[in-house]
Amino acid sequence: MDAMGCNVCSNAHGTALTGLLQLASGNENGILSSLGHSNQSIWITQNIDVFFQAGGPLDSFWPVSTEVLQRHLKRAETLACSIYDSHHSSQGGEDHEDIPDWARSFFQYFEALNNNPTSNQRVLGVRKEKNQVVASIIGWQVPLGATGVDGPVQL
Repeated sequence: MDAMGCNVCSNAHGTALTGLLQLASGNENGILSSLGHSNQSIWITQNIDVFFQAGGPLDSFWPVSTEVLQRHLKRAETLACSIYDSHHSSQGGEDHEDIPDWARSFFQYFEALNNNPTSNQRVLGVRKEKNQVVASIIGWQVPLGATGVDGPVQL
């Protein structure tokens, strides 16, 4: 365990995680296109041989399958997320020097997740934009069957 009480097996594991996350964040489409939901398995499968080659972030470890690597990555992500949540909820303004480097490497990913709108938010945004365009062209319409206080609403 390190000073934060986080169980990362060794410094080599922390260094490997940092290297893996640096590769993911270097993706031309951003870190979410590497590690985001439904992308992680594809990205790891496409690059797993490179990860374990000499000079790769995992070159000091025995090669494993995509599923095993994802499981290890998820465990580390869960630990890093608990550190991220606890340090971002306390607005003390400290430099957070006690955060392990491997955990700090996940912070960019967490911030990207927080800034990424959900699919529902995207659909609602498109719907709102469409309604604004329609309203600007033909104006706001009174719903059918609407009545005012003094009888039917006049258009």
